[in-house]
Amino acid sequence: QTQKDQHTRMPQQSKHFLVLKQGKKKANEKEDEDENEEEEKFSSQTRFPPLLTSKQKKSANWLETVKERVKSTKPALLFQSYLSDLETIRNCYQHDDVIGGDIFASRLYEKLKRVVYKTPSVQAAMETFRLRNPTMSMNSLNAKFDEVYETMATKFDNKNLRSVAYVVQYILQQMYSGIHISQKELDRVREAAKIAQEKGIPLILLPSHKSHVDYMVLSYVFLLSGISVPFIAAGDNLKMPIAGNLLRSAGAFFIKRKMDDNVLYRSVFNEYIHAILQQGYNLEFFLEGGRSRTGKLLKPKTGMLTVVINAFLAGKMEDAFILPISIGYDKVIETESYVKELLGGSKEKESLRELLRSTRLLALNFGRVDVRFSRPFSLKEFVDQQVAARRLNLEKPADVRSIVHVLAYQVLNKINLQASVMPTSIVVTAILTHRGRGISRKELIDRFAWVRKLILARGGRAARPDTKSGGSSEEADGQVVDVALNVLGNMIGRQKNVIEPVFTPLKRFELSYYRNQIVHIFVNEGVVACSLYANTRGKPRGTAVDKSVLLKDVTFLSQLFKIEFIYTSPGANIAETFEDTVAKMESQDPPAVISPTKETVAVPSDDGQFQFLCALFWPFIDSYWLMCTSFYSLWPSHMMEEKTFMQKVQSLGFTLYYEGDLGYYEGISKDTLGNAAGLFLTLGVIQKQVIDTKGTTVVKLAPEYASEERLLALIDLIGKFRRENKYGRGGTNLNPKLKKIIRLNTPNLARL
Repeated sequence: QTQKDQHTRMPQQSKHFLVLKQGKKKANEKEDEDENEEEEKFSSQTRFPPLLTSKQKKSANWLETVKERVKSTKPALLFQSYLSDLETIRNCYQHDDVIGGDIFASRLYEKLKRVVYKTPSVQAAMETFRLRNPTMSMNSLNAKFDEVYETMATKFDNKNLRSVAYVVQYILQQMYSGIHISQKELDRVREAAKIAQEKGIPLILLPSHKSHVDYMVLSYVFLLSGISVPFIAAGDNLKMPIAGNLLRSAGAFFIKRKMDDNVLYRSVFNEYIHAILQQGYNLEFFLEGGRSRTGKLLKPKTGMLTVVINAFLAGKMEDAFILPISIGYDKVIETESYVKELLGGSKEKESLRELLRSTRLLALNFGRVDVRFSRPFSLKEFVDQQVAARRLNLEKPADVRSIVHVLAYQVLNKINLQASVMPTSIVVTAILTHRGRGISRKELIDRFAWVRKLILARGGRAARPDTKSGGSSEEADGQVVDVALNVLGNMIGRQKNVIEPVFTPLKRFELSYYRNQIVHIFVNEGVVACSLYANTRGKPRGTAVDKSVLLKDVTFLSQLFKIEFIYTSPGANIAETFEDTVAKMESQDPPAVISPTKETVAVPSDDGQFQFLCALFWPFIDSYWLMCTSFYSLWPSHMMEEKTFMQKVQSLGFTLYYEGDLGYYEGISKDTLGNAAGLFLTLGVIQKQVIDTKGTTVVKLAPEYASEERLLALIDLIGKFRRENKYGRGGTNLNPKLKKIIRLNTPNLARL
């Protein structure tokens, strides 16, 4: 397709699978405004010529076929079907045309090393290290610095970068049908990169993190777009033999997740980041810290962001452009391993062996990838606005932490606003929120269109892949649903011994990952809906609830979920947000709630939207109720080792689910339960205590909740928001049977 900007050096579509999408343009729309509507579909999309035939890919021993081809032919012949793409990569990243810092500058690795070594903070850290080790010579101390720097720092290599790009391109084109990007958004990024280059300031890339593929996708896009590939912060778990060196040469630098009291390591790390930013090189890191195992954005980890802010405040750079990025997938390759972890299994350590074993994924269909760039914004302008609006003093550490906190949540909010909801997420949501064991194809297509309409009506973005149908919208939606079901594979079951095809969720826990990708769009409405449900359950339809009563429950539920979700208006007045949300829910067609009077709210006769909103958030309420219920095993004064306690909570969850006292299997998710434990810790319901020199941490009830009456009152308060399930046990009371089961879950040692 013809590109507007000939300087983008984007190769023709026949030579790559970046699909630039020009969004629909509204009447009188300004050129620089974001598109909030659905992306316009293109009539065609050229894909890579497959390296393997469909028959070979479907074959159980397809990997053996590849091995045989490697043995019997020269490597160049194996890849001859996309040699033109190698030429594209070779030509698209010329030194003179790249926007941004020259990552292949002569002796860049050594230059940054000298800069870091000479900084006062590193010299002071080395002196502290020497005092702790008085027998260490100066040569040994310098060798220690070299060791820390060399195990951490990026060592860009032109040849290796392109080799990695070739491999990445092969992997992506085998697993995905294309990477979809908005032409307009990419043009904005390139313009920001040009301005940053002129000013000598960096781009700070802050993408969402759902998969290890994120690393590959973003660098690949920047490579083909002629923008300087960023320095990428990566956990040292990825520092594998061979693969780790290749990643390092392509931009990765490896950091420890826990630096503890290692003064020298922390100092070298801080100054290395400062040096990168001071030289104007682009920097990429994941604000969430790790990959999201639940599908929604995680609570931000602000360590790296604090280093960036401190570099700016220290005058190491005059400004930086912050670039929030959303990366969406039809299907994430790691969801099966995520489920194992969330159900209590241990995380598998990354290794070359595991990497080679994962090559079987190349034979699978993972749909498409959507990369959405939010509007870049100035770090300096943001800090100045915060200081002026809130009268902050940048000399005070508490005020600096406040700026970091606000910036982190603002970036996450922008990522949510920019994200495209993938067709698979809409299909899964339509199935999981449907009131029934299964759903027919006709009803699924109708519900898919309905859910998609709800998303767009709230300003969300819904990605639509190319379809061949030139007929009605129902036919087009039918094709999209069929493609999504094919991508989801064995997670969805199809009942064949029925009059018409019926689809059922076979792997509900894994499917919940895709449903959770849209919950951020409905958070405020979901909180109101669940609060209204709590006040109308068991009562006649149309029962009106006083707004003052409803606001009290909305306030409680909002506080309960403050760690779980990224609110669209953090820090806003709760009463004003409540009124605005109720008004929006009333304005929907049909309305999600109604107001019989100005001071009351009720469930409408057509309660489809209302039930949909509740169904999105009931699994999370189940998790928080389960955690709070588990605290009864600590009553009145028992202590339990933290890890053991979390295992016992999940064990209780499995028991209650299979006995019908817990409505949602995904309510046993370790990550959600961990968020719940963190919330109750901040609320003063539980306490943690280190009991030995090894750092063993135990959990116990706070003195205020050693009272059985107060603890049961909190359990009942959360329980009233839960769905009344088909067993009729979704009520609020902790009956004697449940108490007995919970007490059996208390280890004898904890009772000492």
